[in-house]
Amino acid sequence: MAYAGGQAGGYTGGYTGGYTGGYTGGHTGYGDGDSQQGTIAPNGNSGKKGRGKGDGKKGKNGKGGGDRDRAQAWSGQGNVEALSGFDAMSAAASSYVKKAPKQVKAPAEMNAPSYEERNPYRLKNNIRAWHTDGSTTSVPDPYGTYPEAQLPRPLLESFRRAGFQAPTAIQAQVWPILDNGWDVIGIAKTGSGKTLGFLVPAYRWMTASYTAGIRTLILAPTRELATQIHDEASKFAGASGFSSACVYGGQPKREQLPAVRAGAPILVATPGRLNDFLEYKDINLSAVGYLVFDEADRMLDMGFEPQIRDIMKKVPRKRQTLMFSATWPEEVQNLAHDFLSSPIHVQAGNTSSLSANEDISQQVWMLNSSDDKDAALVEALQLYGGPRQRVLVFVAMKKQCDMVMRMLRKCQISANTMHSDKDQQQREEALHQFKTGETSVLIATDVAARGLDIKGVTLVINYDSANSTEDHVHRIGRTGRAGQKGHSITFLAKSGEDAWKAIGIAEVMQKAGCTVPPDMKQVVDRMLWKRQQSQQNDSRWDNLPKVLMVAEKPSVAKLIAEILSGGRMRFRKGQSRAVQIYEFNSWFPPAHQQCRIIQTSTIGHVFGLDFKDNRPKDIADLFHDPCKKTIEDGTAKNRIVEHFQELAAEADYLALWLDCDKEGENICFEVISLCENVPKDNIYRAQFSALTEPELRGAYNNLGRPDKLAAQAVDARQELDLKIGCIFTRLMTRQYLRYAVEKFRLRDQTCLSYGPCQTPTLWFCVERHKEIQNFQRQEFYKPKISVNVDGWPLEFDWLDGQTFDAGRVKSLQSRAQSAKQATVKELRTTPKTLKKPVGLNTVQLLKAASTGLGMSPVQCMKVAEHLYTSGYISYPRTETTRYSDTFDLHTALREQADHPAWGKTVSHLLRQGQIRNPKTGRDVGDHPPITPMKAAPRDEFSKGSEWRLYDFITRHFIASLMPDVEYEEKALIVNVGGEEFAYTYHEMRERGFLFAMPWKSKDLNLNEIDWKLPRLAPGSRLSVEELWVESDFTKPPDYLKESELVALMDKHGIGTDASIPQHVENICNRNYVMVCGPGEDGQRGERIPKGGKKGKGKGKGKEKGGKGQGGEKPQSRHMVPTSLGLSFCAAFEELDAELCRPPIRAYMEKQCSQVAEGILDKEDVVNENIKLFETKFHSFRGRLSQLDKFFVSKDQIGNSMGYRGGGDWGGGGGGGGGTWNGSWDGGGYGGKSRGGGGGAKGRGRGGWH
Repeated sequence: MAYAGGQAGGYTGGYTGGYTGGYTGGHTGYGDGDSQQGTIAPNGNSGKKGRGKGDGKKGKNGKGGGDRDRAQAWSGQGNVEALSGFDAMSAAASSYVKKAPKQVKAPAEMNAPSYEERNPYRLKNNIRAWHTDGSTTSVPDPYGTYPEAQLPRPLLESFRRAGFQAPTAIQAQVWPILDNGWDVIGIAKTGSGKTLGFLVPAYRWMTASYTAGIRTLILAPTRELATQIHDEASKFAGASGFSSACVYGGQPKREQLPAVRAGAPILVATPGRLNDFLEYKDINLSAVGYLVFDEADRMLDMGFEPQIRDIMKKVPRKRQTLMFSATWPEEVQNLAHDFLSSPIHVQAGNTSSLSANEDISQQVWMLNSSDDKDAALVEALQLYGGPRQRVLVFVAMKKQCDMVMRMLRKCQISANTMHSDKDQQQREEALHQFKTGETSVLIATDVAARGLDIKGVTLVINYDSANSTEDHVHRIGRTGRAGQKGHSITFLAKSGEDAWKAIGIAEVMQKAGCTVPPDMKQVVDRMLWKRQQSQQNDSRWDNLPKVLMVAEKPSVAKLIAEILSGGRMRFRKGQSRAVQIYEFNSWFPPAHQQCRIIQTSTIGHVFGLDFKDNRPKDIADLFHDPCKKTIEDGTAKNRIVEHFQELAAEADYLALWLDCDKEGENICFEVISLCENVPKDNIYRAQFSALTEPELRGAYNNLGRPDKLAAQAVDARQELDLKIGCIFTRLMTRQYLRYAVEKFRLRDQTCLSYGPCQTPTLWFCVERHKEIQNFQRQEFYKPKISVNVDGWPLEFDWLDGQTFDAGRVKSLQSRAQSAKQATVKELRTTPKTLKKPVGLNTVQLLKAASTGLGMSPVQCMKVAEHLYTSGYISYPRTETTRYSDTFDLHTALREQADHPAWGKTVSHLLRQGQIRNPKTGRDVGDHPPITPMKAAPRDEFSKGSEWRLYDFITRHFIASLMPDVEYEEKALIVNVGGEEFAYTYHEMRERGFLFAMPWKSKDLNLNEIDWKLPRLAPGSRLSVEELWVESDFTKPPDYLKESELVALMDKHGIGTDASIPQHVENICNRNYVMVCGPGEDGQRGERIPKGGKKGKGKGKGKEKGGKGQGGEKPQSRHMVPTSLGLSFCAAFEELDAELCRPPIRAYMEKQCSQVAEGILDKEDVVNENIKLFETKFHSFRGRLSQLDKFFVSKDQIGNSMGYRGGGDWGGGGGGGGGTWNGSWDGGGYGGKSRGGGGGAKGRGRGGWH
């Protein structure tokens, strides 16, 4: 059988032969055999040709049999059998549901109890306050004035200087409650003074009882709100006597920690960043006695519930807890029930229905189309703006921010932007300029819609309408704050999505007493009538079959729904706030009838992988741990499992629109495991390579089946990477981490990480370092002459180039100097051709981005994913470089014909009419090459990196359809004293694709002359004016380029096109390698830290990252091993070189690919590789003490035995405690945490590689 042949002969011949032969031998593991033709599967294509002996049995046949497996796996089995091999997914989903905490609702918290309010202040200010535990004790009366509150004189004077006359309604009621020690739930609109509502009682409590450490903890959902609270606290720090510190994401932790350690008793934090500090025990919350949740609803909207619950485990139970929120949904009620003790519920204003501040005058401008918005914005600013006005403009997308800003600046209106693509420093600078009046207009996305309190905003303009009426209210709530009057203008188109949104906005305006304009009322009446008709139609469609369609990202789900519904879809919410649901009716081909389509999405992987027994007595036992699937943190916090189970309960069909690669297939089966009640025969798979209307409609009309074998290949790789990486990492971390931290001065190092992909990747970098260190310099000589040709001196090079023989050079000089003339021998002409590029695949893209654009592989793929989901390029993960015969080249080119940068080149190419589908390249059978999907000018991109990558992809595509470059290399050869010299120049015959890729001209290093060389017959004599010899020393190579590393990984099978970027990132994150600019003479260049800021480094490299001397990123990025990386690699070379060299991983990757092809069985592959690595592990561990010299410094040797102990260790190591998923490697295999960080796809690809 093919498998037996592959196992017996392929492993020893492929792996051993490849290893000993310097990776030139094959590691395929294929057995010899006859090819067989696969059968035609139902609803599928005919099988591919087999490449091994096949007996037609599962896992034992050749490639053709593998295709039969795919068909059989879906066509002849029931649900249980079709999902065999994925039991762990179903078990994890079932276990998660069983363990999910039951939602407890406290009736008293749901709504205000029926009681007669008698307090005059509460009646006047529309305040309701009650005990949530049903207590009949009276609620403390409000402080109507500052004297009633008995504020300390310094604080009172500060308030008066700030212009505060009396407490706001929420302040007046919560202050006395908090002064009496009660917990509080405060529900009030934004801008109601909640910040001082919780700060003033905190000052009182801290004054009354002094304790060292952080005493007041304030949690906020966004960095903008956190910094705003911190600013407010800092404003009154002198008067109160209490300073504050603030920690949030987006800035280095080392810059925030000193303020905390300086002893600030108030800490303002976002949950994610605070958890980072708590994980490394940099912050201690044991002294916290006053805890505040601000904008609690927003925190839950953003999925922070798991982080909040983790934080609560570190806070003392004896504390006073406050929860403030603008709304009171069920999730916030549950959180309050869990963490507050018999709180008093305070409701300021009417929160039962959505309403806007009555101090805001609202206007709606109805526009004929979205194209009228720019003119309307300028008109609005001319009417209501001005140098002393502060205008906040909201747009829907980040890229529109910059486009609108440029438009306003052209109109001489000062404007700035704030959105999530800006780093924290840029956002803070934009806010500062806006607050100080340096810019009068701030253009923002919804990142600024909640929590920000910018005093003096006189006008809010909704350039794009908000996604919901609730968001609209929060947007316009940025003006009219603290009792001031405000104004808002919303632009709405009379048709499309805006017309539906007009209904909710009109209702908000009417409640606030604002006039609804007649043209808006007409639109609202028309849409209300349509809604009524739709509801009547819906009742007729209630009995239609329902199809649940699942994409990988919310943005892709929305795009699919828009295209397939023709824009006629309905939006509704489900269990998860992170993903949306779109509904529409459509003909569903597999059902052969009209169906109700329910479109939603995941947010990447649903499951991770972990050990069942994470703390065995002997860590070697983990090799045989059965492992378990676990629900990812992101999945849990966003309620993805509940979301799918609820939707699947009403679905008759399931159509999977996950990304079309092996990882996407694996996620398909994760989704299937959550939708177990959908019949197996009703589960379909869409195959697409671009998010364009033709591609998506084609996929919808030609649905296939999920690929079980591809999904199993991913599972095999996950298990191998988890076990092998984890076990070796635990061993090395336990034994040498403490020594390494001290020896190499790496304070933040948390593990010594090994990975079967990561370590060979490091090995490539170390090998180049060794080559540099072992380089022996040699002096070489290059004779040259100057010959007079037609009155002009030309420099001729020695035809042999150079020599290391000094005696030969001396003899040449003697003979040539005696010959005063040069004899013409010939004019030699050599035709040269530079082939046009083949189609662009992922590896080529990564190499080009690193070398020419200064982008790391991870950054490149992140940008490429964003371009893909935005519809600018096709799917960016592919190995194929050949265009398919069905690819419409002319249409793709015509799309670019009017582009301002390359439109002329494309138009000329189209006019020639000689476009042919290139036959070069390689078809791997996955996705087509990466191509542009639509034309976009520079101004359409908010980030320079997006434009640079799009520019390269488009130019590469155009170049691949243009002629080759053809030129002639001409050499005038003369003889001087018996030695031949040549003058070389070039004549271009066809510039070809250089018009699209002009930078390639530099690579050719052509000498194109602008004068004509005179005709010289052989035997002609020319005067020799000078002879000289240039000498130099050979130089060592530069450190390995990142692009070279990617090419080596691809060549030797280390990782896949999808995982290579993460492997490269991992060796940098582990402090094994640093990225530097070009060096010189064996020295490394300037270090390029993350973020692009100028780094500290040695060497003579002139180009720097970020703001270096040249102000540009280096042309190339070089991988320089650190001392730790060199020691780590040397340690494995010492005990078992195979563990760090490429062949063993290349063989493993090949076997996983064969699982996907149906050649090998998943369990056989896992067991074989586990057996191999287990044997190596025991041998490695038995000689571990030999590695002391690499990690233990001389002054540590005396203490080494006392630290290590003698037994095996099976616990968490490194950071101590916890499961492996939460320790050193940034998570188990799966989800965003794999390998230390996710790709653009929302999932990491590489575990401990």
